[in-house]
Amino acid sequence: MFHDETWVNIGEEKRSIWIDNRGRGRLRKTGGKDIRLAILAMLDANGFHLPSVEIFDCSKDHSMTSMHFIEWVKKTAFRLREDREPTENSKSAKRSMRKHEIIEWLDDHKVEFDSTLRKPELFQLASDNKPRKEYKVDIVAQEFNVQILRLPRHCSLNPVEIAWAGLKEYIRKNNTSFSLTDVRQLASEFIAGFDDKAAQGTMHYAEKVETTYKKADEFVENAVEPHLIDDISDTEIDKLSDISDDRSE
Repeated sequence: MFHDETWVNIGEEKRSIWIDNRGRGRLRKTGGKDIRLAILAMLDANGFHLPSVEIFDCSKDHSMTSMHFIEWVKKTAFRLREDREPTENSKSAKRSMRKHEIIEWLDDHKVEFDSTLRKPELFQLASDNKPRKEYKVDIVAQEFNVQILRLPRHCSLNPVEIAWAGLKEYIRKNNTSFSLTDVRQLASEFIAGFDDKAAQGTMHYAEKVETTYKKADEFVENAVEPHLIDDISDTEIDKLSDISDDRSE
């Protein structure tokens, strides 16, 4: 099953001008974006998993918090999106860290090292000992014996994102009252009517996009990268960074 969240506001409408079948219409307005609905749900080949659907009021500055999401995890017990908040102990050392910060990281993670090592060597040691990432949502999901699989961060590779695009288009075509109640109703109508054919269509589309990306990667790897010339190697960059750190200490 696939998961993601989206939002719609009461001002969702066609891009320029619209007229309904009763002759009513207006030019597009920009108002209404402060009041919106957040929507999250699961999708499989049969359509949306209706028990997992949640629609709630929110503002443009607040849609989904980690606590709200974790509570949703507990209620649905199905595969969920990454909350992108790793636990403190699972954070890895970064190349952008200063030398003393890498040393602190090694100390905090009880990794033995030679104090005479330079920054590139210390960073390599930290990389070799980086902990396995743990996410709060994984810990919660384990209570339900659920395994979470994470997609690459690209909307075209997630069928739910494709479905959300259809949902927003449906609301824009049918939103004539611009009330939160009616927008909620339109969202519910779209989700309930999203059948197996529509769901499988989003998955086939995502698969086609994935194939396109793979072909592009293969082309770059075989036809482009062999002809690239690096003026500065990674080793030289590390040395320059190390010299900069030494001068600032």
